[in-house]
Amino acid sequence: MAESLDTAIREAARKRRVSENARCAECGFPDAKALEPWGNTWRCYECANRARGKSTTEAHHIVPAKSSSATVNIPANLHRILSEQQIAIPEDIRVRAPKHALAFVVVLLSAVRDFGLTVVQFLGAAIQWLLRLMAWLDEKLGKDWIKELPPLFPQPEP
Repeated sequence: MAESLDTAIREAARKRRVSENARCAECGFPDAKALEPWGNTWRCYECANRARGKSTTEAHHIVPAKSSSATVNIPANLHRILSEQQIAIPEDIRVRAPKHALAFVVVLLSAVRDFGLTVVQFLGAAIQWLLRLMAWLDEKLGKDWIKELPPLFPQPEP
């Protein structure tokens, strides 16, 4: 219950700090969890790291670090989003997870769910971008440009 309140407080503070339509001035990334002020604009965590000469990927604990040391390298923006979601897992579950099988399974399933939901948002953005690219290519090259490419599903050789 306290975690829900903490999450709501963090979200409200973020809404006060980051305007609803804020996007990274470099790449257009829109998730406020990964945006930071950059002069008079916003930069996402990845673009800010690139400008600072730092890596745009980070090691992410698949489940909270106290439950497992396992990490995977992921894009820095995704790391910010997923780490924020881990904080929302009830503390009593996070505390019990290292030594309690059911609590660990709850933490693991939460991680899988949160990753899936976040990837769905990324996929939605990718689909919209591909549709815009397709329209642009149609406009610049005509609708027959696609015929110059190999087929998506080539015929098997006999």
